[in-house]
Amino acid sequence: MSLTSLIVIMLIALQWVKADVNFDLLLAEIEGFGGKAHGLRLTLELNSNNELKLRLLVEELQLPDRFGTVKGVEVSCARLQVVSTDISCTGGSARFNYKGIDVESFPIEFSYRSEGLLNVTFSKLALAGGDLSGRIRWQESQWGVSVEGNGFEVQRFSTLLNGDLEMIPFKASGRVNVEAQGWGDATGAQRVNVKSRVWNFGFSNTLDTYVGETLTADLVLSAQRSIHGWRFDPQIRIDEGQFYIDPVYVEVNKAYPIALSAQMHWREKDRVLEINKLIYNHPKILRARAKGSFDISENEDPLRSLRINFSSAIFPAVYDTYLQPLLIGTPVDDLETSGEIKGRLNYQRGGSASVSVRIEDLFLDDKQQRYGIYGLSGNIDWHMETKPLRSEIQFDGGHVFAIDFGAARVVIQSSAFDAELAEPTSVPVLDGNLNVK
Repeated sequence: MSLTSLIVIMLIALQWVKADVNFDLLLAEIEGFGGKAHGLRLTLELNSNNELKLRLLVEELQLPDRFGTVKGVEVSCARLQVVSTDISCTGGSARFNYKGIDVESFPIEFSYRSEGLLNVTFSKLALAGGDLSGRIRWQESQWGVSVEGNGFEVQRFSTLLNGDLEMIPFKASGRVNVEAQGWGDATGAQRVNVKSRVWNFGFSNTLDTYVGETLTADLVLSAQRSIHGWRFDPQIRIDEGQFYIDPVYVEVNKAYPIALSAQMHWREKDRVLEINKLIYNHPKILRARAKGSFDISENEDPLRSLRINFSSAIFPAVYDTYLQPLLIGTPVDDLETSGEIKGRLNYQRGGSASVSVRIEDLFLDDKQQRYGIYGLSGNIDWHMETKPLRSEIQFDGGHVFAIDFGAARVVIQSSAFDAELAEPTSVPVLDGNLNVK
């Protein structure tokens, strides 16, 4: 039986309900709006004050898509109003069990109109240490959901999601507020918008290679189904806290929040993730843009293409935060630095690759006093082709152990697997010059 048929039966029954007489209807199964309900009992009661009450019990409710199953549903309506073929309920309440969690009674109202439109509004639904309010709208095969939740405990909230999302196993803590809207039809969700804020947020994976502590962050996400899959536009802003992504450790303060935004397309059939635009901004430290394509079906080499533009990388902060952890165990893992670099990197599967770096007044000095170079500026260019590229750098001076050297200019020609001096170079050393050809 369909839900529409049930409502028609209820409307007919209302014509026969009299004071202090109950109407009971038992149904094995009904379906509608993309879901199924099993084991229903509908009770209508008209009391001596001519007040119509409703009580609905459902043993099991199978929700659309991958939302799972709700059990032990109980809906009560203290004031049921019927005008022609329209039904409305005020002063109602509901309770249910979802994924083994008993949700205590919360306020609910609903209305059904003859054109097949069902509206449900609920509030103060206690869930995962917070509360949830929202509205659900169904009409034929179209549906829409709007919810707002406050103060959820992250660990308990993620437990509710686990199994519905292919999540990497993380431990998490903290609190989260969420606003979300979703629209869809009988085939599934078509569009989703999410805004959330987490605070005192921490996470870690089983190997502790991904760790976060005392994070405060905002997430905005819009997603829309396309012909080939889904389009995503995420935006993340981290205001404060610390996170470690092996081997990089980043500490964020309110004065310099990290912002990341992207435009992505997931091609479901091909299992390809296209990043059309990604912008990363860590003020006073690093600004970068990127785009790329990943073939998820390729386990050994998923990267199809990648382009990164560094519009600003400022030393010493970019060295201390992002570069030094990657250089541990090398001769450049303990430096005093200053200056700025800009650059771009291009990669295309099949052998095409290039790197271009612009250096502006870079200062590098080994803290163990083994070497140093000062006032380094110029450009370094390389590509995976046979045509030579010209790179030119100059520096004001430096030292190798206790031997100082002066200013010089170096010009290099390089190709895929070859590099050589394009011009002779003379470097002042001690009381003479070191000539290099």
